[in-house]
This record gives sequence, C-alpha cells and structure tokens, in this order.
Amino acid sequence: MFENKMTHKLNHTGNVAVSTDRHWMAVTDTAPPAGVKCNLLTRYGVAIIGTVTASNRPDFAGWEPLARVPDGMLTIHPCPDLGTGYKLEFRGGNFQFVKQYEAEK
Repeated sequence: MFENKMTHKLNHTGNVAVSTDRHWMAVTDTAPPAGVKCNLLTRYGVAIIGTVTASNRPDFAGWEPLARVPDGMLTIHPCPDLGTGYKLEFRGGNFQFVKQYEAEK
C-alpha cells in the first residue's frame, strides 16, 4: 500500500534519521511565508515545527514544508457535534466523548 524506499540513513550515533534526498532551504526575507506552519531549523541546529514572523525570522537558519500524509495512511474520524458539556478523554485505550460532569468524577 505504501512505498517504503530508503530515503534516510542514521547518523554516526545511530539515534537520528537523516534524509538522503532532501536539504534544508535557507531562510530569506520572503521564505518561508510568514505565519505558515513549517519545519524550522534554529540557528543553534535544533529542528522544530513552528511559524516565522518578522520579529523571529533572524532566529532561524533553515526551513522546509511539512511532509504530506499519503492518502489512506490515517483514518480521520470527524468530531461529532455534541454541543456543550462534553469532553474528549482517553479511556480504556480509546478516545471517548464523555459528559463534563462524568469526566470530573
């Protein structure tokens, strides 16, 4: 279903997967677009997901778009319209919507 071609290798310590076919793009005055979520490389070499603004642009050295999720990889369940008074909780290995007063017991 999903093609798993080798596009990475492990670094010298064996604890970081590094791409063999992609590189960080330089942060410039116009790239990445301000206010858009993307992968960012700080000037200290730390990779984060975030947004660039005019004031924090100098803090970043590189960027790349977020990876696309292939069709069929995730099963997305629409959030039911339950109105007010419900809370999403993880119970018994599953997420469940429970009435707020039940969640607080």
